[in-house]
Amino acid sequence: MTGTNEQEKKQIKRPRGLKKASMANKKAKVEEPETDLNEEDMTLVMEGDVDEVEELRLIYESACEKLAEDQDKGKLLLNGTVHEADRLLRNWGEEPVPSKFYLTYGSALFDLSELQDKPEDATEYLNIAIERLDSALEKAKEEGNEKFWELNFVVGKAYLSKARITRETSKEDDSELVKKALEHFEVVFDSIPKEDEDAEVSRKLNALNVAAELIRLYTEVYNDWEEKEKLYKWAEEKFTNLLQVNESYFQTLVSLGGCYLAMANSRLEKLDDDKEEEEEDEEETPTDDLAKEYLEKAIKHLTAAESRIDGGGVEVSRLLTLLGEAQINLGNMEENEEAQYALYQQAVDNLKKASTVGGEDFALPEQFGDFLEEWENELQDEN
Repeated sequence: MTGTNEQEKKQIKRPRGLKKASMANKKAKVEEPETDLNEEDMTLVMEGDVDEVEELRLIYESACEKLAEDQDKGKLLLNGTVHEADRLLRNWGEEPVPSKFYLTYGSALFDLSELQDKPEDATEYLNIAIERLDSALEKAKEEGNEKFWELNFVVGKAYLSKARITRETSKEDDSELVKKALEHFEVVFDSIPKEDEDAEVSRKLNALNVAAELIRLYTEVYNDWEEKEKLYKWAEEKFTNLLQVNESYFQTLVSLGGCYLAMANSRLEKLDDDKEEEEEDEEETPTDDLAKEYLEKAIKHLTAAESRIDGGGVEVSRLLTLLGEAQINLGNMEENEEAQYALYQQAVDNLKKASTVGGEDFALPEQFGDFLEEWENELQDEN
């Protein structure tokens, strides 16, 4: 940015952590509802000639839909799914229990674990969920359906969630749990579709994207670059594979761009830490060819995603903010003043747009508001 002094550069360096904050906001906490489950909610979905396993699945799907609009009602329906599964299992006859039954049972328990306020409560639900999902895996093996992708997807999520709680609460080694999560996610990716041809394939591609994104986000529990890099590389490879199926897949373009941005930020944080250990007083942004390469790739994929948007909304604002962050960070590393100014100007345009198109549901993070204010003040000083 032409005319900025060293203190000003320090103020606008690398506003990090945006992706983590946005994901944390999505995962709202839910109080335990005091009302009882309405029987009508349980029976509305049970229309037509369906068996009890399918009925259970319909209750669960209804719960997932309700969670998006009313978390209290969705949580009640998840509890209803678990209660109904308990009842069915107690009264099951001599026929083998199908893997799909245990999948629904375990999925509802896993979702409930994600809605708990206390880690110990989450762990209790999670352990039971894994027991039910392990039963599903055994049944799937008996059925000759070991590659059941939906099952392996949920099992992978459960192990990753348990790894996070284990690391955050007890500081114990999480490596085996992460390894199990990756193994189950790999099963899902082993049968990646060749092309996006119908709604069912799109559903699977979305699940694959979520799996890779969860692994990418898990890097945030680590401080060591080498530990982070292993998971970054795994996620990068999976996102790239998904784009080979559909190079215009918006969510994967955003996810891969966000992955590269996180990789760059982690590299720069490592360099910052190394400089502190060397007790150097320089405030300039460290120069790192790998971090610069990651930022360029981030901008490439986020710009490709931007070219596919039509309209506004919170997701568009988040995309534009990620793009603005990548442009600021790359600008901080740019030695050519004209190129640096151009990157800052692009970031300003994207951040201003992000602050408006998201409506009342989106607030521009404070560090980017400070950057815009600094930019405007500098322009006034120059004029």
